[in-house]
Amino acid sequence: MKRIVTTKDLLAVNTMLYELTCLRRWSEVTVEGGKYTELSKQALNCLIAYFWATEAKAKGEIVDFTKFPKLAIRRGFVKDFQCDVPEANLEIIFKLGNVSKKDFNEVIWQQVSKVTTPAFLNFLAVDHDCLEARIYKAATKIATLIELNEIKSGISQKDFNLKKAQIQDVIIEFCDLPGFAEMTSANYCELFHEFSKLRNRIRWAKHPNIIKCSVLGHLFDVAVFGYLMALENHPLKQDVATRYFFIGIFHDVAEKWTGDMPSPVKDAIKGLREATEEFERMVLEEHVYSHLPDHQEKAVRYVMLEDDDVAALKKTAKKPDNFAAFIECWRELDAGSRHQYYADVVRRGFTEKEPLPEHFQLLMEMLFHSVCC
Repeated sequence: MKRIVTTKDLLAVNTMLYELTCLRRWSEVTVEGGKYTELSKQALNCLIAYFWATEAKAKGEIVDFTKFPKLAIRRGFVKDFQCDVPEANLEIIFKLGNVSKKDFNEVIWQQVSKVTTPAFLNFLAVDHDCLEARIYKAATKIATLIELNEIKSGISQKDFNLKKAQIQDVIIEFCDLPGFAEMTSANYCELFHEFSKLRNRIRWAKHPNIIKCSVLGHLFDVAVFGYLMALENHPLKQDVATRYFFIGIFHDVAEKWTGDMPSPVKDAIKGLREATEEFERMVLEEHVYSHLPDHQEKAVRYVMLEDDDVAALKKTAKKPDNFAAFIECWRELDAGSRHQYYADVVRRGFTEKEPLPEHFQLLMEMLFHSVCC
């Protein structure tokens, strides 16, 4: 069976995610203490896109959900190579230089092709005019507007008004999309704003951070790793891999309301893990499910693994979560941290690693030796 993902592709994706963790947003108008990173933004894009796609499906559209992980990974590569030049500025530059956006994107993909395999790059290809691509792009604009509203108090009124007008001009271009009225409504935007607050919760918060990792950014890490693990194990089952992707995107959203208790503590007392999981279900009922129409509630429960008997799936879904933890601590060491805790996590993750797909094992070995030898 032909493999879609190789070690070279995983290395490229890992590098892209790492650089998105470091890439700051809104640097042209404010400095927000590192909360607004491209990694966090990609997670918010995906959360909104899932709701929008679900709404379009409920309205009778045929939606191919398997395209969204590809769109998200492609978007990650584009933002990585585009760096922090705002898209509004790019449009001006293109006009001044008589450069087409198509030529610009081709140059970016030439750069991506140098670090990935042709098969992987071809696999990620999605028609940029298809329904799913338009939904995803519209979701990115809603996410951008949410971020802008969050930083409003920290920037000048002039900058805010200019940015808001630019974003709204683009959003209105998607008014023909099914679900536009719902996704731009106050109720959904408030829910998306609540999810966006996950950027305020920092993982590994008890230890000094060089590379800050928010829960929101962690969601994108886990989604991508879960998707690629599933593809490596079952290349022909894109629907299964897509479910793992969205499981990752949603898996820690309850922490917006609950906070996070370390697993060693949860597992040290009988019944404590079960109690924390029950509390998470309670807050999701109160803050998420009770505010959604039936079709949206069902869709969220599907990726929160609450819709059927999914004990085995839950166990497998924990692997990308654990791998992301290894990666987050590796990033700290790679960035120069000498903190023993991160070294212990990386060493323990490598020496006691659970069974992983072949290329993930090879990537873990490469990363381990790059910081611990």
